[in-house]
Amino acid sequence: MCIRDSFQGRDGSIPPHWRYVNGGPNPIPVGIGPRIDAISWHPGDEPDAGYFSRVRNFQQECRALGFKGEFFANEIYAGSMYPPGPKSYPMLTSETRMAKYLVRSLVGHSGVGMEAGPCHPTFTGRVHPQALCQATWGTPTLHPCRPTMTYYMWRNVGTIMDNFYPAEFDINFTHGDGLIHFTFARGEHELMLGVWIDGPSEDGIREAKTDIVIPGVRAQRAT
Repeated sequence: MCIRDSFQGRDGSIPPHWRYVNGGPNPIPVGIGPRIDAISWHPGDEPDAGYFSRVRNFQQECRALGFKGEFFANEIYAGSMYPPGPKSYPMLTSETRMAKYLVRSLVGHSGVGMEAGPCHPTFTGRVHPQALCQATWGTPTLHPCRPTMTYYMWRNVGTIMDNFYPAEFDINFTHGDGLIHFTFARGEHELMLGVWIDGPSEDGIREAKTDIVIPGVRAQRAT
């Protein structure tokens, strides 16, 4: 149950029985967990190590209450405009940082067993910063559907990760400080590692050098 802090009751305050996320009592009666099919939210946090740690903790708490359903990140956010304009939208950034942000969010949510989807993948009827196509002219009548960098990255990640699912296996880094990673498998013989430098996305390039060791695995090919 997620209730916005700005929710206003009839007397202008948050109703006491709705204050679960603000430290109040849990509004869900004991025993109802197994009857819930799905839990979803719109993540607005940076998709970093701290966020995914909180997600895992939340999932464990839900399972402990008997929840057996699915988790969804049904709208993941980032936006850019072309050409750039005033930053009136709270998550407005460059096209490069938008692509990096969304791909890290997409891979990360997959890594914790969650489906994730964009807020507005196509928006040809009017300008919208979250669309995966560029809005080149501010009119509600006609927009060319020219794909952005995010579109191609999203498409490539979808192709690469096809039929890969979260899987736990040991992995060691010789220089793993400041890295966040997720592990996947497809069938019995294909393993996948998603890893990046933790922290906010940047327009430029940051590099880190490390050896990656998967104990007990003798790889015949790595891509």
